[in-house]
Amino acid sequence: MNYCSREAINDGYIYELIKSGHYKAENGILYTRVSNNGKSIKDEWRECGGANSHGYQVLNIRRLGGQKCLLVHRIIYAMSYKTLDSLKTIHHKNHNKSDNRIDNLEEVSWYINLKLRKGKK
Repeated sequence: MNYCSREAINDGYIYELIKSGHYKAENGILYTRVSNNGKSIKDEWRECGGANSHGYQVLNIRRLGGQKCLLVHRIIYAMSYKTLDSLKTIHHKNHNKSDNRIDNLEEVSWYINLKLRKGKK
């Protein structure tokens, strides 16, 4: 499976996650509702996710069929713009992989992202 089709599959999980209402983003940080015995506590949130070996913030979710690893910057972008193009990538403008503020994220083609990562314009 190539990287693009893997993103397309994960994007479906991102939309499902957003619809659940159990997650919110503020200042580039993803939060999930605090729960007690499986029931959400109103207005109580905790930071979720962590860094992967490449420095990106990720959220691991469990679904039937196993565990899925979702990129937090794609979740935050989708929450703000209500759409994701699985053939494009979300670029960190300041090249800081842990800075997921919406004003630091932009959707670009894979080719443009590669050029930007190499410092070319």
